[in-house]
Amino acid sequence: MRHILLLRGILLAVAAFALMMHFANAQPPEGLQIDPEVAKWFHELKMPDHPDVGCCDVSDCSPTEARLVNGHWEAIGHLGKWLVIPAAKIVVRHSNPMFRAVLCSSQSDDSIYCFVPPTLT
Repeated sequence: MRHILLLRGILLAVAAFALMMHFANAQPPEGLQIDPEVAKWFHELKMPDHPDVGCCDVSDCSPTEARLVNGHWEAIGHLGKWLVIPAAKIVVRHSNPMFRAVLCSSQSDDSIYCFVPPTLT
């Protein structure tokens, strides 16, 4: 039993280290130039459904096309398909320095972390 607990602790430590290294090495999407103020804005995003958790890293986010359809938002994900944005993932802010919609999602399966609507005029 003691060996199992020790092994579980080692596995958790390795997983936490790997996750930390992933985010420590994150870079903006290729070709996207981020000025320091916009980078700060990205880092301050919080998941609307988990307000104590950072929404994402700059590498998970990108400006995207978005549209309102029957009262809900849809946006094009990293994989190039339109995604229905759950209301619980929409960040309601007074500012959006990108002016365009921003989707923060997994690059491998388009799991949505958060969505910032475009600045509507």
